[in-house]
Amino acid sequence: MATQRDHIENALNQLLAKKHQLESEVREIEEAIHALNKVPALLGDHPTIRKPVESVKVVTSGGHVNRDLAEKVRAYLLTFPYSQKIDVNTMIEELKDKGVQGKKTSLYAYIHSLLKKWVQKKEAGLQYQAGVGYTRERDPIYKAPDAELVHIA
Repeated sequence: MATQRDHIENALNQLLAKKHQLESEVREIEEAIHALNKVPALLGDHPTIRKPVESVKVVTSGGHVNRDLAEKVRAYLLTFPYSQKIDVNTMIEELKDKGVQGKKTSLYAYIHSLLKKWVQKKEAGLQYQAGVGYTRERDPIYKAPDAELVHIA
């Protein structure tokens, strides 16, 4: 089972790889600019005066808004009463009230994939029954067969 340390190491490695990739892209751009600056001299043209370029604000779209959504779903399930049907739409509404963002269909699909994975791993007492849906059951406790009472006289 992956520990928190493993998750942190994995995230750090991903960020370092992304940083290395971006640095190599910047080097390529700088080389292209340098080469393009040499072209007018090679062609014998007079160099043109360039205006300094203002810094461009990078706008990112997408990304992970709800990085801890799986943890929030797990916390919701652990507080959910046993032997009751788990309604995913109700869960989404309650999670949205607690600050989860996203389209309802995307959240529904992601939560269903989590529930399916947890049922296969038998986590949190989750069960799936066709026609009923997801429920949370207590782990069965082994009961020994009743022994006969022996009366000593």
